[in-house]
Amino acid sequence: AATKNIDKVHYWFTELQGSQWKPDQQTYEVVIQAYLEARRFHDARNVVLQMADRRMRLSSKMSLKLVKHAYYHGNGGGETDEDMNLAIETYKELNKRRAITVDLDMIEGMVSSCVKEGLVQALNYWLGELDKSRTLKASVRTYLKALQAIANGPADAMERAEKVISMMKRNNVPIRIETVNQLLKLCRKEQDVESATKWLDYVQQNNLTIDRTTYSTMAGWTEMLHDPRWMPPSDKVQQWEKENKLHREALNTKRAKDRRERGEENDKKRDHDQKDQEEKNETKKDNKLEDGKQDGCPDEAEWGEVEGLVAAEVPREEDSNQCAGLRKTLQVAFAMRFEARML
Repeated sequence: AATKNIDKVHYWFTELQGSQWKPDQQTYEVVIQAYLEARRFHDARNVVLQMADRRMRLSSKMSLKLVKHAYYHGNGGGETDEDMNLAIETYKELNKRRAITVDLDMIEGMVSSCVKEGLVQALNYWLGELDKSRTLKASVRTYLKALQAIANGPADAMERAEKVISMMKRNNVPIRIETVNQLLKLCRKEQDVESATKWLDYVQQNNLTIDRTTYSTMAGWTEMLHDPRWMPPSDKVQQWEKENKLHREALNTKRAKDRRERGEENDKKRDHDQKDQEEKNETKKDNKLEDGKQDGCPDEAEWGEVEGLVAAEVPREEDSNQCAGLRKTLQVAFAMRFEARML
């Protein structure tokens, strides 16, 4: 509702600022939310700066929303690293003014945005903010997301991945098998046998247990078939293959069921629409007939009068062909009049 009446929101907020009463934290954030939803980013930013002047700080949730809107407000509509630059500059400015709340949820939210959009360069900045912070400690999941984005990014992915691993080590974030699996996927993608061997060494040295993801990643990589460390016991392989088969069968069954249900739903909808259209056609037809009667269109009795008029106007002694022609002319005229009123 605020978005549809953003001009009114702006008017009353301006009136409030000029009165003896001053906006509180909640009022400021409601107005900022309205501006953001109305795509009036600069107005929202100005309100945040007004809060800063009064030594008020935007909440963590609203801080994240504001910086994200700065990203989508960019010239590319939130699709490029250049768009993220606007978000980063906004973040720097407002953080310097102590106008926003910077916490783990906010930084991880921006990391997730970079991962979602595949913005590897911008991702490095937000990871750097985590790395240099003494209070913000990211989870393993955050770094895993970063590694996934890097793996799908441009060249030099392995170098970027190694930087993420270095950050994890500096911040005492444990490197588990899930992280190693992501690195092994990247190694296989780039055919980096040396790095893959190094990470299998890490698995062995730290007594990590390989799982089905490790196996599925390494199986079929010809250059690594000689290394037995990624191979699980044969009974484990059989168990995984059996579970994978059951999973595929269950998935296929569900897909078939979904297709069948969609087909039945479409059939019901088609039958309903057809029946509804037929009822509409009948109603329309009945209405036309009723309107025609109300407009004085001829019924059976009136057609009988037509015949009487024809008989009266055309003597029996006249030529039968002439009589028939006049009768036909009058009937056609009445029929045309009837059709015109029906339309």
